[in-house]
Amino acid sequence: MTFLPIIWANFISIYICILTYLEMYLCYYFRSMKYIETALGKIPRVALGCDNFGSSIPEDIALKEMAIYFDNGGSLFDSAHVYGQKVDDGPSTSEVVLGKFLRTIDRSKVKVITKGGHPHLTDIHSHRLDSASLKRDIEASLDQLGTSIDLYFLHRDHKDASIAEIMETLDSFVKKGYTKAIGASNWSTDRIEEANRYAISHSLTPFTFSELQFSLAWTDQKTWGDDTVEIMGDTSQISWYEKSNLPFLAFSSQGKGILHKLIKGEEDKLSERARKRFFTPRNIEIADRVAMLADLKGVSSSSIILSYVTSQKASSIAIVASSSIAQLTEVLEDTDLTLTENELRFLSLKCDNL
Repeated sequence: MTFLPIIWANFISIYICILTYLEMYLCYYFRSMKYIETALGKIPRVALGCDNFGSSIPEDIALKEMAIYFDNGGSLFDSAHVYGQKVDDGPSTSEVVLGKFLRTIDRSKVKVITKGGHPHLTDIHSHRLDSASLKRDIEASLDQLGTSIDLYFLHRDHKDASIAEIMETLDSFVKKGYTKAIGASNWSTDRIEEANRYAISHSLTPFTFSELQFSLAWTDQKTWGDDTVEIMGDTSQISWYEKSNLPFLAFSSQGKGILHKLIKGEEDKLSERARKRFFTPRNIEIADRVAMLADLKGVSSSSIILSYVTSQKASSIAIVASSSIAQLTEVLEDTDLTLTENELRFLSLKCDNL
């Protein structure tokens, strides 16, 4: 009889250990992402950026990153015809590698995004939004991906490009089954409105998505150094997205890693481009607040930075990208985290108290 309490205590200890490991297993294998309803149905608020796949990110690493994202519940892949191009109108290594990955999974479980109409890199201020150029781009993308497209973006805009020609061309792509939906990347809200007015009045397919730069790390067009890029610069712009309910994808959503590196004291590891675009006194103060909130919530700084984008009232989708599998794994740790309105204001320096 004297052994019964000991046996019972051991049983309780073993039972607690089993529950602990079961919880860890479930948390790892059944991580959830936040989702929003869109013209494409329900999609996650975190997309995987495929820029540099097959170029500066070797194909084997890219394939592993896509598998990790997919295994963590991710289903939205963002590529572009210009990604990985070594010469004007050349092949896109990004689309080629993404196409290889798509052939290893159930294609119906994911959404494929790609973009066309980007100016030639040798003449960035020209435009390629004429019907013939767009047709060449999308047909090349379809060939390289080896599948139809779920969402096709125009990668840039140009004030001299004809709205009528653009929208009629894109509508023909939808009718031919090349893509299910269309979007505007690096377009101003005024031009999106103009394009959609034309589309609706002519019974054509309207833009149902946008893509632009947005992150907790602050920058503006002058600091960015490329006037063909659209940046979420002020509150009136994000208010437009809230009111219009037009979903937008945010590229460079992690600000080139600036806040994470500042928190870790790794300023020396900042790339020249990241330093030019994001290394400012404002972002140094924001980094301090990220560290404070991450410690308070018991999550990584990467989770706070990502959640700033995915917790907006507007239908925002953060595009995440990394050259390192370890970094990507960390970013995907708490994709279901939602910040309060006050926490968003605190991080963006609009209030001083949590």
